[in-house]
Amino acid sequence: MSEHTLGPWQVLPEEVDRDYIRIRGTVTGSRYKIANVIHPDNCRPDRAHETRANARLIAAAPELLDEL
Repeated sequence: MSEHTLGPWQVLPEEVDRDYIRIRGTVTGSRYKIANVIHPDNCRPDRAHETRANARLIAAAPELLDEL
């Protein structure tokens, strides 16, 4: 099995001064960058829900892996 940053991972609140949504992991009090997903304001309006869903899916990866 491949190694990854341990969960939980979380989607941070959207920020107006950033062009992306941040996904972070936390391990023993430290924070780790997992991914950035384009901010919904920077994509087509009909894709905003998909962008948020992608961020949530990435953040759920450790739990999904555990279920496998």
